[in-house]
Amino acid sequence: MPGLREWESDSVKLLEAKQTKEEMKMRKRSLREWIKKNRKEIDSVILKECRNFGSINDDSRWKFIINHEGLYSWAKSEGINA
Repeated sequence: MPGLREWESDSVKLLEAKQTKEEMKMRKRSLREWIKKNRKEIDSVILKECRNFGSINDDSRWKFIINHEGLYSWAKSEGINA
């Protein structure tokens, strides 16, 4: 039968894992909110860099930001964890 210390240790690990999942959701949501807030500027950069980009949606914006040094730096400078 597990002792109190083992139970506390498992509880702490579970809590840490839950917090990590919540942090990941917050990061993703924060980036999504940042994209919504700056959609026009982001789209102008995308269209300037890739004239034949096609349809632009938030998923494609997200991928572009992650791979574009300037947009990525801008997001990071505003406290977004991308």
